[in-house]
Amino acid sequence: MLPQFILRLSLYNSIVISMALWLSSCQTTPAPPPECTLPQTTGVKQAFTHTRKELSRSECHFRFDAYFDRLLDTAAGDPNPQHSEHFSEFLIWANSQDIITRRNAEEYYNRYFNAKFVSLPNEYSNCAYTCRMKDEIVHNMKEELRQKDKGLLKIMANKRAYARANSLHDSILTVLEATCTACATSR
Repeated sequence: MLPQFILRLSLYNSIVISMALWLSSCQTTPAPPPECTLPQTTGVKQAFTHTRKELSRSECHFRFDAYFDRLLDTAAGDPNPQHSEHFSEFLIWANSQDIITRRNAEEYYNRYFNAKFVSLPNEYSNCAYTCRMKDEIVHNMKEELRQKDKGLLKIMANKRAYARANSLHDSILTVLEATCTACATSR
């Protein structure tokens, strides 16, 4: 009698386990987290709206640079002097949402929409630091001039501001070269 009891218990356990497995297979799998999509529109206002909505979710913060680049590309397709205000407001918002720091916001803005160069060290006429780092400084300034071309010229359509940035770039390179030449001859 005992073996028949064990057989029934074993059959009962098999049925219960099968039912449990079957029921668990019917449960819905959790939805994947939402994607952080870049704006696909050519409209500047819509692109900013979409980007703010996406970046309002903390899981999208890591893509800030990609969103910013897409906004730049979108604005370049529709040049307008007002775009600098849109970017300023957006960067202030991003800082207020703790997506970027205040310093980052200022640097993003100045790299694209200000004639002042942020990649230039404060004391670029200093022999000890500047001449040692000259190649890197020149490279960074050329990259920033390219960014100013995009922001000032292609996005804002401000030829005068870009000409000022280009002139400042050339003047700084001249001072940098003269400083390093003077430093080399004074040794």
